[in-house]
Formats: sequence, C-alpha cells, structure tokens
Amino acid sequence: KYVPYLGMIVGMLGKLDTTHYSYEALSSYMDEHIGSMSFHIQALNHTKKEAYLPIFSIQSKALLSEVSEQVRLMREVLMNTLFESTDRLLEIIRELKAMMESSISGDGHRVAYSRLLSHLSSAEHFEEKAKGLTFYHFVCDIEKNWDEVKEETVSYLKEAYAYLANRNRLVVGITVDEEEVEKVIEITHKEISQIPEKEVSKLTGEIG
Repeated sequence: KYVPYLGMIVGMLGKLDTTHYSYEALSSYMDEHIGSMSFHIQALNHTKKEAYLPIFSIQSKALLSEVSEQVRLMREVLMNTLFESTDRLLEIIRELKAMMESSISGDGHRVAYSRLLSHLSSAEHFEEKAKGLTFYHFVCDIEKNWDEVKEETVSYLKEAYAYLANRNRLVVGITVDEEEVEKVIEITHKEISQIPEKEVSKLTGEIG
C-alpha cells in the first residue's frame, strides 16, 4: 500500500517545509551551497521471479568545501520533511500530474511498454505502481478527491516516509579525487551517523 506514496514522496522532497527550513528557504539554501539534489525510486530484478530490490536514491553534487553542507541537507530532507501543509501538498500533486501528462504525451510508447512489462516482472510491477501509468491514475484520483482523502493521504505519506531514513539500509557512493577520499568519508560518516538505525517491515516481494 505504500509504494505509490513512495512515488509521490520522490516528487515532493525538497519542495516541502522541513523542521529547520521553509521550502522557499530550503530551495534558496540548496542553490547557494550545492550544485544539485535529485530523488529517484526504482526496483531491481532478482533471480527469484517474485522478488525484487526496491531502491530509493539521492543524487547530489557539490564543491569539496561544501560536502558537509551537502550531506547535512540530505539528512535534513530525509529526516525532517513536514507533510502538514495540505495546500502545499495539493500544489505539488498538481505539478506532478502535469509533468506526468507531458511525459505520457511525449513518450507514450515507453509508458505502454513499461505497463506491459509490469505483468511479467515483480520489479517492473513495483515501478508501474511507483511511477508508471498506474501511478498516474493514482495521483489523478487523489487530486480529484483531495478534500475527502487529504487526511488519509498525509497519514500514508508520513508512514511511507519513515521507510527512507534508516541507517541499517543505507549505501553511500562517493565520487571524489583520490587524495580527498578519506576526508570526504569522515565528513559523510559524521553526518549520516545521526540517521537512526531501525527495523522496518519489508515491502511485498522485497529481498533483503
């Protein structure tokens, strides 16, 4: 039940208030200190037909002097995003819907192919629910019935969001000049050590 909400969260992170920033201030601060930060969700196939590995990823780049701020901002978004503003959530949902409509219109054959594959692969089924045509219809239904479903939507968004900030399931990849590797690892470890370790239930079909 959380998969489509995880898909929505990918489109919301960095666009909502956090504990320490309004979304406008967060956007400005990111522009000032880092090159970019983007969020993605996908699933990898497993040799077992019904198994897959869901992956949420953050990709970011920054100057070496800003690495500490870069990782701190990642942690801020992962741990402190707020979902209380239903007006702002609806704005983002409408933006998400418009972007998907543009994608469907311009790349319809890929959308149809992904839909077909979703019947053949658990990983593709996950992605169809998280960012495919099924997800688009899910978003449309929420936008259409917002007044009736907004409280339930906020609740599910918060529950799905809790899956993300978990040091037990965190993998970090770094690209940096060789002589700076140890320094960057030390900075990164200091920041991510503040992300909690917790046990969460697996999504259906997930390997781990």
